[in-house]
Amino acid sequence: MAKSNAKKKEQDPRGKRFTDAQRAEALRLVATGLRRGEVARIVGTTLESLRRWSRAAERAAAAPPAPKVKARKAAAADPPPVSARSNDSGLAPVEVAAILEEKKEHPSMGPAQIRAQLKRFRGWRLSTKAIARVLRANGYRLVHKGARPEGDEHPTRFEAPRRNALWQLDFCEVRVGAERCFLLFVLDDYSRFLVGHALCEAPSSEVAVTTLERAIAAHGKCEAVYTDRGGAFLAWRDRSGFQRFCETELIDHHVSKSYRPQGRGKVEALIATVQRELWNVRHFESVEQASRALDAWVRHYNERRAHMGLDGLTPADRFHGRGEIVRAALAARVRERQLVSDATAPAGAPLEEIGEGVPLEVMRLVLVDGHAELRFLGGRIRLGPVL
Repeated sequence: MAKSNAKKKEQDPRGKRFTDAQRAEALRLVATGLRRGEVARIVGTTLESLRRWSRAAERAAAAPPAPKVKARKAAAADPPPVSARSNDSGLAPVEVAAILEEKKEHPSMGPAQIRAQLKRFRGWRLSTKAIARVLRANGYRLVHKGARPEGDEHPTRFEAPRRNALWQLDFCEVRVGAERCFLLFVLDDYSRFLVGHALCEAPSSEVAVTTLERAIAAHGKCEAVYTDRGGAFLAWRDRSGFQRFCETELIDHHVSKSYRPQGRGKVEALIATVQRELWNVRHFESVEQASRALDAWVRHYNERRAHMGLDGLTPADRFHGRGEIVRAALAARVRERQLVSDATAPAGAPLEEIGEGVPLEVMRLVLVDGHAELRFLGGRIRLGPVL
């Protein structure tokens, strides 16, 4: 009876028995970073079997060496050790580690933003729900915020047609030590690229003009700027230096309506992000220290932060016109992962799920080792040898 139960434990739910070497090879593939679904298709087993093998390997590695008889007594007396909860997410250990690394670097990011980061910089297409399970299993509390504003008014989405067509400027108040300071951001509306920024003691027309001049020298002249009705941008009696500068440089100056911040949504969202990710988590003793941290944050924001409003591209990708090149490179990395799965998976195994928002290939005719195969809706149909 005991031998019969042992054989059942060694048997896969599909009815196939696996040797120790086959199980070790499956665990090796998992450790290389392949998804568990890919490994299951390669080996010909199920996700549940992979989880059982992983738990058994973890218990074997954690257990101290002891005689077999004593080990059996201890197992009968004590419950088995609890395995890592991250394995239940269906992701490889390297993927779980990458998710937690992104969350540690960007504490305010949610599962969708982390998914965009991994897609842009690693070429991975992970499920948002799987990322959320990993975060919950590691003690993170997820907060869902509605994207639509309250009220009956339906906002309209606006985006400049090209880079440098419209720049948005805005000041915000921050604290540096016990002093009150102000941040100025100059944001390209088309790409969300920060073309200029400044940390100053007070919002003034001189600071706005100087920052705009530096941005123009570095990235070219914009066609128009969009600001609120603040005194640094608009004076009630006399035209300010900022207005005179725009007229001299033939830059159109658009001003938002009073008490209507909706038109400056992009720069307002940027201000909320820098306060949440920088000023709310760090304390600065001096303006010099804050300026260095701000410069580093701006570089990271432009080059290393996937933007949800740009289909996962970074602001620099779009501003410098390399979006199509980046998308092609990412698609090539995804196809490379797919080819590894296709070459080793058995006939009839489903293809890798691409993910949300990505075009799905419905049918394809391929030639594999002299045999024609029809790939249809994620399945393989072996047509036979090509004569």
